Amino acid sequence: MSSHIWDSFGANPDESAEKFFSVFENRIFKVAFRLCNNAATAEDLASRTLVKAYFASAEYIDDASCFAWLCQILHNLYMSDVRRKSHKQLVFTDELPDVVSPESNPAQTAEDRSDAAALRRAIGKLSPLLRETIVLRYYEGLSIAEISRILQADEGAIKVRLYTAKQKLQQELSHANLLNNGSV
Repeated sequence: MSSHIWDSFGANPDESAEKFFSVFENRIFKVAFRLCNNAATAEDLASRTLVKAYFASAEYIDDASCFAWLCQILHNLYMSDVRRKSHKQLVFTDELPDVVSPESNPAQTAEDRSDAAALRRAIGKLSPLLRETIVLRYYEGLSIAEISRILQADEGAIKVRLYTAKQKLQQELSHANLLNNGSV
């Protein structure tokens, strides 16, 4: 049995909105941040997504399908912003905090941080569609079918985007590795 979003959060509209936002705001913010890697822009995208979703009359069955629907709204807002600001390249500028295990090897930890930074830079160089596909698949763990619905593309196109993105990332990372080793 499906229900409207606000039905599952209570009868009081203010309380319902507060509960709806608290359930989804962190996860939607994380997706937005991974797309644009700018906290202020991600916060704006997440807020606009949740407000638009809350006032829509869409029905959903569970939190997972609602999250996929929210990702679709986020995608549409993000792509609209990218088209509007197409002359500006989105880059990863904010650094994510590193978590260090007390029993980890300092040399390995430094290498892991360097690899993570190189991967963030390489993802930042992808086109918005390829970046979004990578974020939804590998950072959010969504299935090909879910990504297909969110991005409104057939599953074959999503697979091609993932393949293309992985090829470009591999190329970028191997080129960066050659530069770091002084081979180029």
